[in-house]
Amino acid sequence: EEEEEEGAGTLLRYGRMDANRILVAYLEILSSQQGATRFELGKTLHRIFYNLLPKAHNRIQQLALAGLLLGGSGSLVPYRAQLENLIDDEKYRDELVSFQVEEERGTIKKAHRKEFVEVMTRILYAKVVQRKVQGAVGGLGQRRATVLSFFAALRDSEFDELMRIVLRPFHQLSEDGGEEEDVKTLKLLPLKKVLGFLNTLKDLIDQLGLLLS
Repeated sequence: EEEEEEGAGTLLRYGRMDANRILVAYLEILSSQQGATRFELGKTLHRIFYNLLPKAHNRIQQLALAGLLLGGSGSLVPYRAQLENLIDDEKYRDELVSFQVEEERGTIKKAHRKEFVEVMTRILYAKVVQRKVQGAVGGLGQRRATVLSFFAALRDSEFDELMRIVLRPFHQLSEDGGEEEDVKTLKLLPLKKVLGFLNTLKDLIDQLGLLLS
């Protein structure tokens, strides 16, 4: 019992900052494996990097993008500099101004658009949910409004990726309407996560309105 209590105490002292430091250390190793995508593990690494792109932590985003680019995707590599700038808190606004996503006058080739927009959406979503930013240009409210205005230029079908990211906390809810199981799942979600989801959803509705329907 004493060992279990000691173990539990160790886990309790394992805060978000420590967890992020460890995650960064792992990502620095994984994202440096130039030949990783040649092995069967490549698909797993790709999923890990892809799922970490929306995380509101710049260094983790940078490493996740670097890892994703190891695969040499022709839809992403040509836009490496633009994607890196979108992560940077001091450069993202200028990049959003200069980087057009409208199909008729955009800078993205048609063949690249699907994968690029999915990755771009994940990167920019972190700007919407970040609550504390050091050295950022403009306040958090202005920051969210800028990014959401940029999202408004996307095609209707491209909002699917955005909504998938927003609804991530509820991915375990059943699709066949199992009400009792859904209620149990919701009770397990931290209140902070539910409130964060509702605040983000409100921002999306206020800025994008019927585009989300």
